[in-house]
Amino acid sequence: MFARIYREDQNKEVLINLNYISLIDVTYAVLSADGRHYADIALRDGVNDPKAVRLFKFKVDGERFVISAKNPDDPLAKALGQIYNDAIKGLPKVQSGDDAGS
Repeated sequence: MFARIYREDQNKEVLINLNYISLIDVTYAVLSADGRHYADIALRDGVNDPKAVRLFKFKVDGERFVISAKNPDDPLAKALGQIYNDAIKGLPKVQSGDDAGS
């Protein structure tokens, strides 16, 4: 499945093949005080904050993309959510970091 992403800062469109995603990070963010940028927040806070927006940060062929799931009708956000949800079905949660295995 292909998706088209507009790179405003580079004034170009990029066509990516979603079958070649090598990494998906799911994070949450809230709008900054000036309303122009998103500020990342802790995952647990984002899940419970109705103002938080889910972000999909993913890599395709080594290039990193960030897509907001702010619009529930966005086809790319839906596709990424489906890919993520299908991939984690039945997988145990694995904790990483200093407290792993505690």
